[in-house]
Amino acid sequence: MTNSKFYFSLPLYFLTVILLAALFLGSCQAPVPEAPACDSVTDIEGVYNCQGQCVITDSLGNKSLLTVSVESDTIQRFKGAKESLYQVNIGGAGGFHEIEIGPFNGQTLYTATANVTDNLYPVLEEYVFDSDADCKAVSFIKTVRNPTPDNFKACVIYCKKSGG
Repeated sequence: MTNSKFYFSLPLYFLTVILLAALFLGSCQAPVPEAPACDSVTDIEGVYNCQGQCVITDSLGNKSLLTVSVESDTIQRFKGAKESLYQVNIGGAGGFHEIEIGPFNGQTLYTATANVTDNLYPVLEEYVFDSDADCKAVSFIKTVRNPTPDNFKACVIYCKKSGG
């Protein structure tokens, strides 16, 4: 009798384990997939209000931190361009002005400085856009790089589109 209880309880034990496992796994829900990200951001033209920080070479040749608290970036298609070429007009504190030009590819605008009031060249910028549910641009993060020893500059600037 002892042996028969063992054989009858062993299958019952496995069935119980299988049933509990099935109940546990059945109670887990598969994660709900997020809405697909936009492959390409649209409507990047407009005025953006910006702020951020830069590490620059100061007048003594030392690296120092500069806070960018007031910057306005106006993005428009380059005059006459049939492709995705854009011009960015930048205005900042102290009469700072810069013009950048470059191509837009999906979510990123790559520019080079065409004219700048501080005459610190070369400067390369990369704008990575965020969009709303309709894939229209609402903001971007801009990285700025000038790798030359005398005019070193590295910035991260956060910009939000005005009025829309």
